[in-house]
Amino acid sequence: MNPNGYSIILVWSEEDQAFIAMVPELSGCTAHGETRVETIREAEIAIENWLDTARELGREIPTPKHYDDFETQVDQATEEDLKKALGAVIAENAPAITEAPAEEIAKGGEEVRAWWKDRTFWWITAHRKQAIERDPIPAEPKDHGKGRG
Repeated sequence: MNPNGYSIILVWSEEDQAFIAMVPELSGCTAHGETRVETIREAEIAIENWLDTARELGREIPTPKHYDDFETQVDQATEEDLKKALGAVIAENAPAITEAPAEEIAKGGEEVRAWWKDRTFWWITAHRKQAIERDPIPAEPKDHGKGRG
């Protein structure tokens, strides 16, 4: 495996007063130095040592990643983080989020009941409730009432 194909992330460490190099594809493969050039040189040695040790121990050697692989990985992680953050905000603010649309719908003169269930906003007007009572829907509604009145 060509050691030149591996990525090196280079950062300055205020705490260590040195540059730190990390090789994301090779777990635990790091180096440090006083200058960028020295740190890159040390990282290349660390990569070769990491690969030699993995071969000697018969361990799997990861293939170098392309920039697009990192970009995809970051995009996926960011999307997951955003989903978690949005879910937390919605859960924390569900009563207020429920009230505002219900108030808007009620401006049409109908009584409105709104609630959150399974991370979905549900609402029903008195008119829709009467229609459901005439033609019942299953206990676990599918599309009925979801985002509509």
